[in-house]
Parts: sequence; structure tokens; C-alpha cells
Amino acid sequence: MRRKWIMLGVVLTSCVIAALLPLYPKVDTLIVHQHRSSPVENKEIIGFDDNGVLTSHLPLIVLKADGNVIPGADRPTDQELYCEFAVIDNNNHLNRSDDAPTQTGRMAINIRGNSSRNFSKKQYAIRTVDDENIPQETAFFGMPAETTWVLNGSNIDYSQIRNYMMYNISSEIMDYAPRCRLCEVFLTNADGELEYQGLYTMIEKPKVSKERLDLTPYDPKYTETSFVVQMNKRIDDARIDHLKPDDVSVYSANLEYPDVEKITDSSLQYIQKEILQFEKTLYDAEYSDDWEKVNQRTDLDSFVDYYIINEFFQNYDAGVRSTFLYKNIGGKFCIGPVWDFDGAFNNYFDAYFTIDMLKTRESFYFSYFFHNDEFLERCCERYAELRKTLLSEEYLLKYIDESSAYLGSAALRNCDKWYNGDDSIYYDDIEKMKTFVVERGNWLDEHFKEYTAIVR
Repeated sequence: MRRKWIMLGVVLTSCVIAALLPLYPKVDTLIVHQHRSSPVENKEIIGFDDNGVLTSHLPLIVLKADGNVIPGADRPTDQELYCEFAVIDNNNHLNRSDDAPTQTGRMAINIRGNSSRNFSKKQYAIRTVDDENIPQETAFFGMPAETTWVLNGSNIDYSQIRNYMMYNISSEIMDYAPRCRLCEVFLTNADGELEYQGLYTMIEKPKVSKERLDLTPYDPKYTETSFVVQMNKRIDDARIDHLKPDDVSVYSANLEYPDVEKITDSSLQYIQKEILQFEKTLYDAEYSDDWEKVNQRTDLDSFVDYYIINEFFQNYDAGVRSTFLYKNIGGKFCIGPVWDFDGAFNNYFDAYFTIDMLKTRESFYFSYFFHNDEFLERCCERYAELRKTLLSEEYLLKYIDESSAYLGSAALRNCDKWYNGDDSIYYDDIEKMKTFVVERGNWLDEHFKEYTAIVR
């Protein structure tokens, strides 16, 4: 009898745990919230000394441009500058700009972004290479090794934590979001001297690989293939590697995977056909109100999570630009990973949007999905779940406070470099983010109550 009661207890405990698991973030040993794992030591010696040597609690990266101009400032370009780099990352201890490097290597680098190219503080796209300039996988700051990286130093994000915060939180919600680390960057001038460039975030660039988007590798022997496309709004900007589903959409899709230079014509035609058929299915379902085919072809959960994240934080580009769509062989259409949160939290585009507006819902795909009762019902359930955990007011406000506290003087050094030493814009932006989180969450709570009433 006693054994029966013990077994019953085990079963009940298991059921309770199973019921509670969805309420908590999924566990991924590769997800690292840097501000929680890297203690700040000896704050009193952090900063520049009289000799111009920086001591920082953040890892340092030196781009050895040696006075060479990094291409891409005026317009998107395929040109790259090959140069050396050095990393100073003393395993969670303080880092000095005159320390011996803990890591060295080579990279191909160019300036990235669209409107951000016009800003004084540049952002960089990086490919790590070997001595023969052949792509070589490289690990940065404990992130899995790969060849493609982004050094994001958004000039419009005075807080410098929007992307850091959103990639980390999104990684707890979705199957994959880019990993990232905060760091400080130097460039070498023609005399080999270090010139401070400010606070940056090293980010994984979305790519098909085991540790990023884990899709079946392309095999040119077969027509059917996994693929990734990036949706963009302006067809007139499209290069020859763009897909143009203009019979049902005003959007173009830039082929990200497979490599356009390696893909066969038959595989390219297959991808074009798949996307066109997917969009046509959406188009037909809106008028027939028959969403069965859409639901069969779509990973609805990925669209639900992507929508909630981007709508909650009012990400300007979501669903229009910087929007990835992918499909594994034999799988369903998925959206993601999330990308580019510079304009989120009512930033930069606040002249066009207010707290009580929906942005992502009006984008191409989601304007169709919101006629789908199954999608709407899952949205309501997922939103309610996330508002108790990762999107709760308490969690988000704490995350902002902890992240900004962790940045400490690094944020002020960035202000000295790019904003004429006006650190008030940094503190004001942090408060702006916190106000947005509260007001946006309260408004969406009421909005989702209306959705819930509809689906019930």
C-alpha cells in the first residue's frame, strides 16, 4: 500500500511539473545573459587613465584597420577590407586596452545598415577568415564558432541595450534568436594607435548552421531544398538574387540560403514556387475563410511568438524589412529569427507611432493571419502566458535596470564619444524604455481581452 502511495505521489508531482513547465523559460545552455553572468569588479579603476589606457569590465575588440577606410559608408557594397583583429577578454575579469590579446585572427569587414550608414557611428558586418582569406569559423566571447558576425553600435539607440535585451529575451521564447555580447571597440589608425569607438554589441548573423538555424544542408543533387529568405519592402532595390512574388505581394525576398552563387536553377525555381504558393494560399484563405491549407503549411507557433515579440515592443521593421522566412525540407514555413530592434520601444519612429497603435499586425503576412481563428486563439493564449513570465512588467523593468546598471560607465564613455558627453540622453532613454514597457503592456492587455472575447 505504501508503495502505491509513493508511486501516486511521483505521478502527481510529475503532472504538476509538466503543467508548470510552459510558464517558465526554456533552458538552453548556450543562452547567456551577460549582465547576469559577468560580475563587475573594482569599479573604482574602470575607465581611461592618464595615459589613455582603458580598463573595462566589458570585453574589448580591436579592429586593426591601420588607417585604411572600411568600405560601405555611402551605400551597400560587396567590397570588404581584410584586416587583423584582437580580442581582450580575461575570463570575466577586468580588461585593459594594453593587455596582451587573448585571441587574434583575421576578418573581412565592411559597413552595414541602410539609413544607419549616414550616422557618424558605424555598424560593421564581419566575416572571419584565415591567412589565405578563406572563411574560417571563429568563436567570440563564448558564443559558438561561425564565420559571420555583426558589430552593432546603433547611433539611434541611446540606451545601447535594445538589441541586447531583445535577442536575449527572444531566445527564451522562440526556438532560436541570435546570441550577442556587449563589448567596447577600438580601431587602429595609420600610426597603429588605438582610437576608441564606443560601446557595441557583437551579434550572431542569422545563418544556416548547427548552432544557429539548424536546417538540412543544401545538396545540389536534389531540387528540393531547405531555404531562408529575407523579406524587404522595396523591389526596386532588389539584386538579381531577389525573388519577386509580385503577383500577390508588393514585397521582395532576398535569398539568404542556399548561396545564390551555388544554387541550381531548378532549386531556385523550387523556392520561388514554394513562396508563391504559400502566399497564394494565404490570399485564397482570406476570401474563402478556409484556413486548413494554411495551417497545414505553417508553423503557427513561430508566427505567434514572432508576432507577440515584435508587436509588444512595436518594432518598426518587423514583417516589412529585416524579416526572415525559412522552411526545412519536409517541414512547414517558419518566420524568424527576430532581427533589428534599433527602432523598438517607440524609438526613432515615435513621430509616426503611438502607444495605442498596432504595427506588426498591418504587415503583409500578419494582415492575413489575423483572419485565422486558430492563429488568433493561439496568440491570445501565448500572450497571456508570456505576460506572467518573460513579458511581465516586473521582469522587463528589472531587465532594463539590471542591464543599464551592468553597462555602468561604458554607456557614459559611449556618450562622450558620440553625443558630445551629454549623458542625459542615455538616462532619459532608459526611462523612456521603462515608461513604454508599462504603457504598451497595459494597452495590449486590454486589446488582447477583445481578441479573447472574439475567439471564445
